Amino acid sequence: MQRAIDPNQLSEDWVGNNIAVTCPLCKKVFVVSAHLNRAGRKCPKCGRSTAIVSGGKDSNGTAAIRVDDVTVTESEASEIAALINRRNQLARHYEPADILREANNYEYESRNGKVVACVERRELQWYQWEVLHLSVDEAWEGRGLASLLYERLEKAARSAGVRLLQCTIREGNRDSVAFFDRRGFSKIARFLNRQTGNAVGVWQKVLIEPGP
Repeated sequence: MQRAIDPNQLSEDWVGNNIAVTCPLCKKVFVVSAHLNRAGRKCPKCGRSTAIVSGGKDSNGTAAIRVDDVTVTESEASEIAALINRRNQLARHYEPADILREANNYEYESRNGKVVACVERRELQWYQWEVLHLSVDEAWEGRGLASLLYERLEKAARSAGVRLLQCTIREGNRDSVAFFDRRGFSKIARFLNRQTGNAVGVWQKVLIEPGP
């Protein structure tokens, strides 16, 4: 995933040929120089993103930050798939291959060598991401892991210039409704999932309000 940095809509500081960027994954702020880092600079904390700047902000320079391939082991992929399948009423179960193929789209947390929480994100449009299957292992509920992963996902969305987050929640799932309601989501529509027979609500949150 690579995001071009728009000089007119900066969340970063771009001065001359230098830019301070925020890693979309670990949120480390680091400086990249067009002169000193001509091949780009990796995030000094996690090493999983690379920022590149060419030229200056006032001279029509370009800058971008790229998320490098995320390494998910086969064991972790199996644990993520099992957790999603167990904690959600799905029309089609996830396979480990599904997780490995879209590894960049997952945030997850491990404890004692086991995946205990995960969330998937999916780009619907350049301005819109979907939040999918935020799941926590039964033994780890109530310890803040869902909040940790959601906050990480929202920060990544804002960093990527996303304007709108969306999720779907099965009606009757009061815990999920309360979770997303507290985070500023509003229910905008409902539909019947004919594959599962569930009524489903569509919830959205605006991240960046339109200007005047």
